[in-house]
Amino acid sequence: MQQKDLIRYIQKKTTTDESIKILNWIREDKDHQNLYNKLKAAHVASNLDNNISIDINKKYDQFVQSKNTSQKLYYYSIATILILFLISWKFNVFTQNNDIKKTSFHFVEVITGKGDHRSISLPDGSFITLNSKSKLTYPSVFNDSIREVTLSGEAFFDIKKNVKKPFIVKTDSLKIKVLGTSFNVKSYPKDNLIQTTLVTGKVKILDNTNNSSLLSPSEQSIFDKSKNNSSINIVDTNDIIAWKTGKMIFNQTRLDQVLRDLSRMYDVDFVIKSKKLLNYRYTGEFDNLSLEDALTFLSLSSSISYKYIDSKIVTIDTKTF
Repeated sequence: MQQKDLIRYIQKKTTTDESIKILNWIREDKDHQNLYNKLKAAHVASNLDNNISIDINKKYDQFVQSKNTSQKLYYYSIATILILFLISWKFNVFTQNNDIKKTSFHFVEVITGKGDHRSISLPDGSFITLNSKSKLTYPSVFNDSIREVTLSGEAFFDIKKNVKKPFIVKTDSLKIKVLGTSFNVKSYPKDNLIQTTLVTGKVKILDNTNNSSLLSPSEQSIFDKSKNNSSINIVDTNDIIAWKTGKMIFNQTRLDQVLRDLSRMYDVDFVIKSKKLLNYRYTGEFDNLSLEDALTFLSLSSSISYKYIDSKIVTIDTKTF
């Protein structure tokens, strides 16, 4: 693969077929991924400030070298972590109801903390995966005419089909109606956008002004709460639901939204010191990285700097050179 083709892909100038071919090439080899990361970092940095000179190759190689130095310690540690995880998992199997409580005689409430996921089996046989910092409320028994749940946060739904009993997801501004399908809903109270992404089947979305829209697979409805309107885009559904496997994928995402997602994933609060960073948009993938590695990659590919105030608070500022 030639560098000019990778640069065209980074600049979003490739066709769909070319993009698929390049993505497959990137994923097939670690060296390919490293080359792509370097080019992407250089491209993003060059767009931020033409007066700033960053030796991306040097910084990236330094980062990789530091990772290699601690590689042995990592593998020694992973065995211990795995044992602790298995012990914790076994314990959680028998105590997971601690996060599930009945809010009344008829309703069940499931809440996840920061960095936590939870799988839920509903009374009708449907399955839901709840993302971090989210809340799902549902009846202990669905009635005869409808299956309705309430979501605050993000969840992936795999709904058992029942044409006589439609399934409805309520958020603070939307109602999403399905018969049997799989889809993702992201509706956090502090986020301005509500995103509904259809993976299979069909869904009908009704907003608080009674405007409705129908989604087909790979379509994403974005409801802007401040403007009270919706738009529909074509997306890669694998990117949208990547959070289920620990990945975070961003595509021209505002920095404040990136930081909110990182906050939920890593249980940390961010303080943005420079307001002009709010206009910065980030494109990249964090594949099961630690918070430190995620922030390092973010810093490598931009003029962003970060500083820990303590283990739970990180300040974000404009990098000085």
